[in-house]
Amino acid sequence: VADAHYGPEASHALMERLDEHLVSIPHSLGELALLVLGLGHPPWPGTSATTFLVAVYNQGTGQGFGYNWGDSSLCSLNAKGLQQLNEVDEEYISADGPMDIQEAKFEFQVEPGSLLLAYTDGVNECHYRSPLTSVTEREFRALYQRLPEDDRALWFGQQLIELAFDRQGARRDR
Repeated sequence: VADAHYGPEASHALMERLDEHLVSIPHSLGELALLVLGLGHPPWPGTSATTFLVAVYNQGTGQGFGYNWGDSSLCSLNAKGLQQLNEVDEEYISADGPMDIQEAKFEFQVEPGSLLLAYTDGVNECHYRSPLTSVTEREFRALYQRLPEDDRALWFGQQLIELAFDRQGARRDR
């Protein structure tokens, strides 16, 4: 997940570089670190910056690891609620700023039956924590309670996107 700030150039460039360099799924935090460091800082015009969240998850063991810069979220969702798996901060990647790999790493465990969700703050902190335009934990839980038996992740993703866009539309309508 990469969320643009001050223009889309940085997020688009970083995701393109990830796509180009991702040959196989990393099996350890160290392998993922080499991939992330190998991305370097792609040149992009202007002053745009980006968040960047990349994670690897083994569904068989329920374990995962990743790196995060900025305010995008990796969460698990189950009947108990929404659990934040990464630390959210205000650090962004810019064309000239360093990517501090040690501060950004995280590991996580997900309970069986949980959904694993990666999303930008455009979902849960839209317009910088405005409750009228942000999806709340209560709404995440309500969607989870309505999960169908089949295509759970696809259905949930579609519902969450619709809810986030509806919420953002509510702000425009005021």
